[in-house]
Amino acid sequence: TYTTDSASPNQLYAFVDADHAGDPKGRRSVTGYVVMMNGGAVSWESKRQKVTALSSAESEFYAASAVGCEIMYLRSVLSAMGFDQAGPTPVAEDNVACIYMSKSSAMFNKGKHIDVRVYRLREFVQDGIMELFHVSTHDQAADCLTKSLPSEAMGRHRMVIAGADDILKKPQGSESNATFQAKTPGILLSGALDAARIPGDRVTKIKSRVVDCCDHDDSKVFNAMLGVHDQY
Repeated sequence: TYTTDSASPNQLYAFVDADHAGDPKGRRSVTGYVVMMNGGAVSWESKRQKVTALSSAESEFYAASAVGCEIMYLRSVLSAMGFDQAGPTPVAEDNVACIYMSKSSAMFNKGKHIDVRVYRLREFVQDGIMELFHVSTHDQAADCLTKSLPSEAMGRHRMVIAGADDILKKPQGSESNATFQAKTPGILLSGALDAARIPGDRVTKIKSRVVDCCDHDDSKVFNAMLGVHDQY
C-alpha cells in the first residue's frame, strides 16, 4: 500500500539505468527506469533502445532522456491534481559521464554523434524538471530492469522498489547536492525497510515473499515484487 508517512509525501524520485550493447543480436542497449512516489513504483519501463549506442555513457544518456520525458508527464498530471513538485525530481544514475553531460555544455563537443532529440535531457535539467545524482552500480535499483541479475542483487533492488520511500530525498533549503550525496552513502539499502517505517511483522512477511519469488525470469520477479508491495 502506498503511504504518505514520509519526509517527502507526494514527491517523485526515480532510478534509471542502461545495459550497454545488451542485445546479443543487434548490440542495442536496454533502457530501464522506475519512477517512485510515496514508497512505491508509479511508472517503470524495460525497453530495447531504438538506436545503437557507441558507449556506455551514450546508452545511459538515452535512458536518462527517456525517464525525463516520463517525469515531465507525471509532474504535469500531479500538478493538475494539486500535488506540485518541490523542485527538480531527483534521479539516481550510476554513470558519471552521463551526469556531467546533462549539466555541462563543455562536454557536448565530445558527443555530437548522439541523436539530437536526446539533448532534451539537458533542457530538463536546466528547466528544473529533474536532477541526476550519482549512485554506485551496487545500489542502482533500475539495474534489475535492464538484464538478468543474481538472486542476491535482484532481491536487494526489489526491497528498495517495494518500500524505501525515505531513502532518496531531494536536498532541502540551501543543502548542496554534494552534501546530500554524502548523507546517503550506498542509499542505505540494508536499512531500506526500516527507513520506510514498515512494522517488523510486515518486514518478515515481505522478506519471506522476496525469498519465495526469487527467479531468473525478470518479468515474473518484478511482478512478484510489485505484488509484495500491493499486499503490504
